[in-house]
Amino acid sequence: MDLNKLFQNIDIELLLPELEPKKRATYYHLRCPFCHKKEAYIPNKTELKPIIICNRKNKCGEIIPIWTYLKEFRGLSNKDIFNLLNGYEENYKIPSNNKSTKIKIKIILKPLKIPEKQKIYSLSENIKNFKYLDLEEKFQTIISYIYSFSLKTDQTLKNAYYLNRKITYFKNIGSLSKEDSFNLTDKLLNLFDYKYLNQFGILHKGKFKFSFSSFTVIPSFDLYSNLLTALRFRNIYPGKFKELEMSNKRFLNPLPYPLTLNKLKKFDTFYFTEGHIDALSLKKINVVGVEGIGSFNPINFSYFKGKTIILAFDKDKAGLQGSLNLAKKVREYDVNVKFLNWDAKYGKDINELLINGNLDKTFISERLI
Repeated sequence: MDLNKLFQNIDIELLLPELEPKKRATYYHLRCPFCHKKEAYIPNKTELKPIIICNRKNKCGEIIPIWTYLKEFRGLSNKDIFNLLNGYEENYKIPSNNKSTKIKIKIILKPLKIPEKQKIYSLSENIKNFKYLDLEEKFQTIISYIYSFSLKTDQTLKNAYYLNRKITYFKNIGSLSKEDSFNLTDKLLNLFDYKYLNQFGILHKGKFKFSFSSFTVIPSFDLYSNLLTALRFRNIYPGKFKELEMSNKRFLNPLPYPLTLNKLKKFDTFYFTEGHIDALSLKKINVVGVEGIGSFNPINFSYFKGKTIILAFDKDKAGLQGSLNLAKKVREYDVNVKFLNWDAKYGKDINELLINGNLDKTFISERLI
């Protein structure tokens, strides 16, 4: 199969709308599916394979064929993709009045369903039988062990970090100092195959990847099992790196902290904040801390079908525009959208409201004010 010819007559902007592609003179500019930064591109040259390349070489640099992206991120089969690109799959609509030489495709993403129950693993048994696990389970076992380790370290630095922001509940967040990271490296090497520690980017030059500073460790819970899908590392001494992620989005779809299966089943209303700091500051159980407005894959909104999402983003230009953009996407998944409003003079974000004693100055409305 000649993939070049198959992709040649496809409108990339309509094929990959969730990545917001824009056509330039010799390429397409779009959002990277791995780091979510809009710094990726697709070469618009017939002699090159149809691939997505992240330009952030020192921070991401991922490369993935579009075909693979459609399989791993959309969950399509090879037959689905072939039919999609040839324009006759019944799940996709092609306008009959299209006069362009390119095939215009309106994509209907398959909605995600909330699972009835989770698969329960024993972490110790997974470690014992590590070589028999599939790739997804191997990655989840390693990061679940790292998280478990981070909950048993000295939590003094972490506690001071959050208490300084007047956040008092952070029970399920871990802590790793530089010294902890060296101890963690030894344990990882003793428990797991170095091949996978290297392949998953857990180690860098033989050491734990994030051993250059002290971090709080924020989990991304799995809806389908009791293991984790990703970890975020919040730098206690923020400088060049404020927050970093350890994930593998080729085969996992990590959801923001502190969303869990129990909460999705229990609540009909959720607050969405910018980041876990604001999520903890809001003092709500039904809260989701999205790490950047553009980081939440729109298809995940299908988990919230029939529910209400209250957007509580920052009161700066980016936060206000992001709220409007996200609200538009949310409504496409039959989700009701409201906004948490307040006067910016009381604080530019939720944590500032908490610090300034102004959380009670917020109000919910149908419109962004």
